[in-house]
Amino acid sequence: RLPKENNYGDFPAVTVGWKISNEKFFKKSDLISLLKIRASWGRVGNLGSIGYNYKSAVLSKGNWSEQAQYGPEGNKTWGNFVYNSVALNKDLTWETSEQTDLGIDLEMFKERLSLSVDYFEKRTFNLIQMQTMDWPSTIGIDAMLVNQGEVRNRGLEVQLGWKDKLNKDFSYFVTGNFAWLKNWVSDIGVKNADGTPGVWTNSKVFRGIPYMIQTAEGEPLNSFYLIKTDGIFQSDEEAAKYVDQHTAADVIDINMGCPVNKVVKTDAGARWLLDPNKVYEMVSYVTDAVKKPVTVKMRTGWDDKHILAVENALAAERAGASAIAMHGRTRKQMYTGQADWNILKEVASQLKIPFMANGDVKTPEDAKKILDMTGATAAMIGRAAMGNPWMLKRTEHYLETGELLPEATPEQKIEMAKDHLNRLVDLKGEYVGVREFRGLSTYYIKGIPRAARTKVALVEAETLDEMNDIFDRFAEQTAERAAKRQQA
Repeated sequence: RLPKENNYGDFPAVTVGWKISNEKFFKKSDLISLLKIRASWGRVGNLGSIGYNYKSAVLSKGNWSEQAQYGPEGNKTWGNFVYNSVALNKDLTWETSEQTDLGIDLEMFKERLSLSVDYFEKRTFNLIQMQTMDWPSTIGIDAMLVNQGEVRNRGLEVQLGWKDKLNKDFSYFVTGNFAWLKNWVSDIGVKNADGTPGVWTNSKVFRGIPYMIQTAEGEPLNSFYLIKTDGIFQSDEEAAKYVDQHTAADVIDINMGCPVNKVVKTDAGARWLLDPNKVYEMVSYVTDAVKKPVTVKMRTGWDDKHILAVENALAAERAGASAIAMHGRTRKQMYTGQADWNILKEVASQLKIPFMANGDVKTPEDAKKILDMTGATAAMIGRAAMGNPWMLKRTEHYLETGELLPEATPEQKIEMAKDHLNRLVDLKGEYVGVREFRGLSTYYIKGIPRAARTKVALVEAETLDEMNDIFDRFAEQTAERAAKRQQA
């Protein structure tokens, strides 16, 4: 399998053990009956990834994909055939694994409990890799085998067992195993033009994109790499400038209130609330770049130990914000607990620009309460308007007149849901529109009796017609039940 001079290799190994429980100084007891420690070191050679050196006197060129270790200077061509005689890489040698193991064995409670712990470090070097060569196509091969790179493995394994005898006829044994393994490339073996470590690319195509499976120094073998781009805009102010100049938006709103993990882990959303100086920098960058008014949405703070509501609001005001909206919860609260309107009151008293109070505004009466208590310029309604757009009109009318308009009927809610669905499909297409509306559909029928099965059907619907049919059937059933109640 190798050039003749490398057909043999030396692979030493040594193992030692010490059964401490057999020593005179060790006092056996019911608690510990066996104690043993182990250690070993050794090397193993591997040639499993390459073929034999001489398969036949004459090979068709079509077979050269499995003869990559043979080269042009050792071969002669005749027609469509190749004579192979000499290995191209005369230095090709054994791929070698070197491993060190440490272990301990323990038996306790009259040998009923057994414990074994093993830790190992493994280094595999002289990896046998296929290396592409710049050879003429007439040779019939384009690569050869080389020794290149080093991989390391590290692991810990714990095995715990319990055995016992209940009586002379029945005994049992239970065992459990825990293992932790890690592997990484410690030496890639190739360099880029600038001297930095290169990568090995896997030619497999994943979802139509080749080379997404790569091996890089410091990473596991065959790591999966997603495509990374620089994005359309290179900064927040550049994105704001585009919205300012190319859209009909009335304002540009900076959302510093979003609490979800996928946002804050990128140092966005509510993460900004930890540093008023960064709030100032961000808002000033945007206000300097655009002509339209800039508003900022915030929360009271990151958690109850980092409530910087007043400081953050004043920073945004100094940076040029035209208005601020604030939710009365911290990022840690998400949407649990109660909104703290007292903090909103303190913020409203410090600002000169319009201030919108938000949080736990579920009814028109709540809107009036939050305005009266905080002194805010306006009340912002969030989740309460989902599936209930009438909330806005009812709140506005109540604040102006004190009269509370009736809530929408089930028929009105269903018709509004269908209108929302159809508009969304017109905007984004049926496939995307239907799937986006699944999560919104249940808000429209929330509170209507016997809606549970309809909610399940809506979130499983695949097409526009299917969703409309579900709404129509539910509307008919609701009307029939209402008619029966009137007759009764």
